Amino acid sequence: MTLLRSILMLSSDGITGPAIPTPDAQEFKTYTFEYSLFPHQKGWKEADSFKPANEFNNELISFQIPAAKGKGTFPSQFSFVEIKPENLILVTLKKSEEGDEVILRFFETKGEETQAEIKVFRRIKRAIITNLLEEDEYKLEPEGDILRMKVKPFEIITLRLRLQRTS
Repeated sequence: MTLLRSILMLSSDGITGPAIPTPDAQEFKTYTFEYSLFPHQKGWKEADSFKPANEFNNELISFQIPAAKGKGTFPSQFSFVEIKPENLILVTLKKSEEGDEVILRFFETKGEETQAEIKVFRRIKRAIITNLLEEDEYKLEPEGDILRMKVKPFEIITLRLRLQRTS
């Protein structure tokens, strides 16, 4: 298994082009790599091998914020966003680059056309599919706090959501 390849020349004289020295591409350092083997008896789709790979590569980092003084309470369980079915993986949840909206990005992992259901913690006032640069492409029709849409195999979806503000 090749984990890191460092070269002295980008190409050599001949059919591949002129010899281009790349002395800074020589990585004479010590590197540490972590990898995991996930044995399974079925194919990668049936074994849901994407899940343990995603968990291994994207460690969840959580922290508790001290409660502010106020009269509100939180339930024992609360979710900001829920995406179904399980072959859709949330990869981004952030404030939009421009404006005061929420950007939500997810993708399909099994190569199957899927009917997505996205549920958020407030009523959705506006939902727009954008490109990766957050430029609007087309509008979707939310149903309260739920958004349903078709997702193509391995498709990456970026949504811009305007949520109902609290009173």
